[in-house]
Amino acid sequence: MPGVWLRELTKRTVIPAMYRTGLLLQLDRRSANCAVLALNYHCVEPTVFESHARFLIERAEVIDPADLENQVSMGKATGKPRVVLTFDDGYASFVHRIHPILEQYGLPALWFVPTDYIGSTKGFWFDRVRLAVASSKVRQLTLEDKVWKLPRRGSGRGLVANQVTAHLKTLAPDLLDSEVERVLRQMGEPPDDMLEARRIATEEEIRLVDGKGVHVESHSRTHPNLLALDGETLDDELSGSKNQLEALLGRTVEHFSFPSGGYNDRVVSRLQAAGYRWAWTTDPGFIQVADLPYRIPRVVIDDHAPDSVLAAKMSPWIHRTGTVR
Repeated sequence: MPGVWLRELTKRTVIPAMYRTGLLLQLDRRSANCAVLALNYHCVEPTVFESHARFLIERAEVIDPADLENQVSMGKATGKPRVVLTFDDGYASFVHRIHPILEQYGLPALWFVPTDYIGSTKGFWFDRVRLAVASSKVRQLTLEDKVWKLPRRGSGRGLVANQVTAHLKTLAPDLLDSEVERVLRQMGEPPDDMLEARRIATEEEIRLVDGKGVHVESHSRTHPNLLALDGETLDDELSGSKNQLEALLGRTVEHFSFPSGGYNDRVVSRLQAAGYRWAWTTDPGFIQVADLPYRIPRVVIDDHAPDSVLAAKMSPWIHRTGTVR
């Protein structure tokens, strides 16, 4: 818990100060050589992402994912860092609010979609839980032997909401549904307008952007904890989502993004057997040749992150300090 609050304090105070004074840029220039870095967005606000897009145009080279292997094999290069843009979870807002920004600035991207949720207005359980905890006026949440005290308002509630969802993501599928319902009984359902903002794209919306600077790829069928699945269910999540997308798009799907970043050697082996050529984690770090093709790291960018946080998460100096999360 203290580590979470300390990182949040650093993001809100130290990093903006380093960014405003130019210290972060000076430290990065002294770091000189830059490798390839993948950024991982989810349901980012369009005003936030447009600011990021302008930042990336000025400070980085955004590369086509199709050129990833060549770019990584080049190793470190002087000048601007090279960046791959990735988006997870298939939100409809990506189509209507983020894709126009990508087109405006000529930025290519990977978009990972969980196929069983396509067209869902109910959305993901973790969004419902996170929004319910963040918007509720209830001051305490209890699950089995775990008790979370909830601040009245502000970013503190959001941090607790993230902790609750992180805990639930560790549960086996047969326990998850009942625990999610326990949370919602205590917190209440989130407002409809919040859920609408997290709506999942329809088939028509997905086809609308595929091939237009965007590579639509697989994020499993149901966004489960892959580590908790038996072999048959795991294969269905991997092959089933691939087959569904290929039928929808009329082309081969080669990339996979691990739901919540969960993977191990068994999952990677089954992923390879399913016919994928690339797989993306949420392990932070610059991409090395040894990471290819099934353990590609990505740096998660918060939905409301200011440019200063983006700069810090792209910073070779910050990465060397081991504080990137």
